[in-house]
Amino acid sequence: MDWTAGHLRLLTEAHAWPETGRPRRAAVSSFGISGTNAHVVIEQAPPEPAAPEARPAKSTPDGLPWLLSGRTPQALRAQAAKLAAWLGTAPMAHDRDIARALAVERTAFEHRAAVLALDRDASLRALTALADGDLPATAVTGTAGPAGRGPAFLFSGQGRSGWGWGGSCGRRFRCSPRPLTRCWMLSVCRCGRWCGVAMRGG
Repeated sequence: MDWTAGHLRLLTEAHAWPETGRPRRAAVSSFGISGTNAHVVIEQAPPEPAAPEARPAKSTPDGLPWLLSGRTPQALRAQAAKLAAWLGTAPMAHDRDIARALAVERTAFEHRAAVLALDRDASLRALTALADGDLPATAVTGTAGPAGRGPAFLFSGQGRSGWGWGGSCGRRFRCSPRPLTRCWMLSVCRCGRWCGVAMRGG
């Protein structure tokens, strides 16, 4: 083979290989004395993608329910303590991601609690209070009963036409949001659904 023609070069020693703006490629051949040959063409790996910027922990204006449960009241308090301890090691975790994981990736036991996560500091205080056996204003506890009929909220309207009517009603009549908020949290404890989003239109 005439190595003096073309752009192929036989590498016999270490050689600088500068960047040219295009992927670098090389051919490697192995010739066996028995006649078995092996050939491979290798190419420069693509550049590593830039690491995504760390997202600061975010909260939502109306808060999100963080659901906890345990087989016993003591186990429920222990779960609250574990979550509070974990939050201290995960300052960049999003409240929405935490709420989803607690709602769909955990087994729901008999003794339950819902914490309204408004911001990280308030959530930590509420979880710490639950772990100590207290009941903060932004949490509610309960015991799941057998499946059956329970309380229901009826807000007239059909389909999406009724979305957010509860919020407009509250703004119009300036009623205290605390009773409804506690009812919404109870609904989460009993049936796993958060109706506050639909009523407020958030």
